[in-house]
Amino acid sequence: MKTTKEALEDMKHIIDILEDKGEPFDSGCPEDESFTMIERARRKSPEKPIRIVSNWIWWQIEYPLADLSRLAEQHLQPVKIRADQVLLDETNTYEGEQTLISTHLVDIRYDCVFESEDITYILCGPGTRKSVTPEQLAFFIGLP
Repeated sequence: MKTTKEALEDMKHIIDILEDKGEPFDSGCPEDESFTMIERARRKSPEKPIRIVSNWIWWQIEYPLADLSRLAEQHLQPVKIRADQVLLDETNTYEGEQTLISTHLVDIRYDCVFESEDITYILCGPGTRKSVTPEQLAFFIGLP
């Protein structure tokens, strides 16, 4: 069982990741360019479904060095996208004002085409950038 101090620290992590959206990040495309970006994304990874999202946060994950090495071996980067608005989802998993978290970044192109392990995201509109710890990420996505 956690001590009161540990429980309060856990609550602080949760509040920080929910409330602090980070700093403005100069990326994302205007919504009216999203279909052009879909065409470009399809040329690079035609097998991956597309999600167009807005109200997004670039989460730079502060992994320990050993975890960073494992990611690099898999050609992944310590970045995930959190988005609170889904404009299009070819997998029909999300729609509207629903929060999602991407898998790790594989590649970013045109400042708005974010290729993850399984989906290509088109980042629309302004976004923010925030560093998060693995513990904060785990709290947010509900892992023990």
